[in-house]
Amino acid sequence: MIISKEDVMYIRLYKQGLIKKFSSFNELINRLEIQAQSEKDMLFNVNARLCFPVTFNEIYLKSIRNWYVRNTLFLVNKSKYSQIVYVNNVIDNWFNKKYLKDDLSLNDFNDIKKICLRHEQISVDKLLSFEVNNSFIKNWGGIFIELTKQGLVYSKQRSSIVFNYRKINKNLSMLKVMED
Repeated sequence: MIISKEDVMYIRLYKQGLIKKFSSFNELINRLEIQAQSEKDMLFNVNARLCFPVTFNEIYLKSIRNWYVRNTLFLVNKSKYSQIVYVNNVIDNWFNKKYLKDDLSLNDFNDIKKICLRHEQISVDKLLSFEVNNSFIKNWGGIFIELTKQGLVYSKQRSSIVFNYRKINKNLSMLKVMED
């Protein structure tokens, strides 16, 4: 059997919910991860695949927004999040290669991590006010991307980077990005 280019395109669009829409958000989030540059794009990407529109608050209750692959938002199923965290910690990532093996020590990283976990809310500016090696505290993510991969940080909201604690289940104590 020969599959045409058109057949391949149809299958891809079908599996992504762009031909036959998903009947519920639960079905969508169990089948796909949604990637977007911003909250508005994420909402558009979700609603383009559903039979009925949903609000961001409805999405937020059932999913986690994090930026564990690169500095863009990924909407993932909460029940699968601990598996994603595990896989991300098994893989030797760019953060370890660039920062922990070059000019920063593991102690520097752990000092900043402790500061993040000690505060109910913390912003990048506040973190920069501590006397720590701050060469990897960046507005685009830096340490926060690594903390996401470790399962400690999730849910980027808008363009703000302010974190506070949030529990999503008895095994996962995390931080949540909040608006200023």
